[in-house]
Amino acid sequence: MTGPLDASIVLTGASAAGKTTLHCCLTIEHSLMPSPIHTTRDIRAGELPGIDAVFVTEREYLENSIAGRYIESSPEDGYFGGAYYGCPKDWVKQTLLEDYNCYVCPTVRIARILKQRLGRKIVWLHLVASERIRLHRLKKRNPEMPAERIGQRIAAGGRRLDLRLCDATIDTSFLQPRDILLRANFSLIRHKGIPECVES
Repeated sequence: MTGPLDASIVLTGASAAGKTTLHCCLTIEHSLMPSPIHTTRDIRAGELPGIDAVFVTEREYLENSIAGRYIESSPEDGYFGGAYYGCPKDWVKQTLLEDYNCYVCPTVRIARILKQRLGRKIVWLHLVASERIRLHRLKKRNPEMPAERIGQRIAAGGRRLDLRLCDATIDTSFLQPRDILLRANFSLIRHKGIPECVES
């Protein structure tokens, strides 16, 4: 346990890299109130509306986007994998007020914008996993998903990304949730500037 957060945490990563799992662990570990992303995708088994995501209709999403409630500059910026995703602008306001939280960000581009705007007020963690592991996780999580759609999501995770502003990358391929959490907390400790070891 690293104590109270001194920055908001932004999580990115390809489908089935472990973002939702780590988000849940960090939220519990640091006693955070959920501040989920908005999405038009279907709710998954075991997910809780308002906790895992704010599930909105396409019309509601477009209305929110036109009203300027999302960080994404247009609906097209938040569309991928057959659904719209929107990061509430409240994330920025809360972080500027030092009301820190943990957010799952749908794209590296938006995470980069947040990092540019907020600097050390956010810790950006990017999760990766091997294609084979991600394929296994996607099939287990979404047994009804068509093979073509799974293939598209796996392929999307293979694109080159600009991670120059990212604070840490965690490979979750062979890690249990507690180990992913430990690595994330270690990144938060480093962000606070606490020495990695202290000699007696």
